[in-house]
Amino acid sequence: DLSDTRLFRQFNTLALPGDDGQPTWNNLLADLRTLILKARPQVIVMPHPAIDPHPDHICAQAAVREALAGLEWQP
Repeated sequence: DLSDTRLFRQFNTLALPGDDGQPTWNNLLADLRTLILKARPQVIVMPHPAIDPHPDHICAQAAVREALAGLEWQP
């Protein structure tokens, strides 16, 4: 049952905004923004939907793009 992500979050060493256990899009975006700002990567490599059409990978790319759109800092 993936209705509560805290089972998996117990292994995280970094507290994230989405630690309330709710597997929501907004929690994912908040977590990604926190991780991106903490790591401040110079480059983020993501799969291209035309080359890697797996639905999970397409959603992951969309989430990273949306998370980046909400940040002043950009890689």
